[in-house]
Amino acid sequence: MDRLLNYSFDTPPSPELSFIPLYIRQSDSIIYATTYDLKQFYDSKNYSQNISFHSFILNSFNQEINIKDTSQYLNSFKLDTTIYKEYTNRGFNFITNKYTEKREDEFDLKYSIADFGKESTISYVFFLNNYFALFDDVDGETSYVPFRKRLNIPEDD
Repeated sequence: MDRLLNYSFDTPPSPELSFIPLYIRQSDSIIYATTYDLKQFYDSKNYSQNISFHSFILNSFNQEINIKDTSQYLNSFKLDTTIYKEYTNRGFNFITNKYTEKREDEFDLKYSIADFGKESTISYVFFLNNYFALFDDVDGETSYVPFRKRLNIPEDD
């Protein structure tokens, strides 16, 4: 997480993260997906009065704070309760086996998952387990890549 926080969250974004969704919680059932405009959001909502930007990002990414209204800044989705219950009851490996195909240290979402809410929930579960979701708008594929690989962090760091 510290390596991720070393990137600037001001505009324009780093090319490494500019189109990768980052997930933060509004509530137990509503999740925000953002592609990097968190600094603007932080400033606009006056979070600086209560918490440093570094702490805001760290707590947001670790799902330790709920974010208030973001309708102008962040897109939201409702968690698919079936998939999220499968994750909480049966674990991350169950999700990877059921909804993705493994390719080396990455995962590809199965084509049969065409529902926005389901795909968003699966992407959120991967984010919770240290994976970025990469969307290929040419082929219409979603892949999940470990944070370490995308940020070029050696395994021993």
